[in-house]
Amino acid sequence: PQPGLGHETLLAALKGLEAEYPGLAITGNYLAGVSTTACIDAALALADRIADQVADRGKADMPQDPAGTSRQRSPVRFGR
Repeated sequence: PQPGLGHETLLAALKGLEAEYPGLAITGNYLAGVSTTACIDAALALADRIADQVADRGKADMPQDPAGTSRQRSPVRFGR
């Protein structure tokens, strides 16, 4: 399958929405390619990006211990 006319415009609009609404994550074959492998790889990369964003937010919200060091969480990785 090939992308239809206006596909690049649609991709730009979707990227714009992600930029406008932090936390919005869009994926699918129309973004990453039509093969199953491409879709899985894109979904895993997106899951990693979201996990990093959540971990970063958690670090900001985590209380400091009396010594002034924060507790460490194990990073979650979804990619291959």
